[in-house]
Amino acid sequence: MRLIFMTGLLNFKFLAKSKRSNFCKILQEFDRLLFMANRP
Repeated sequence: MRLIFMTGLLNFKFLAKSKRSNFCKILQEFDRLLFMANRP
């Protein structure tokens, strides 16, 4: 599960750099990622 989280974290950083205007969308994606990372 940690690998998925780290990959998502890299995607999050990439999105944060490329699309600052879609910050809310990025936060939603990050929340979804945290949810998936916390699943057993």
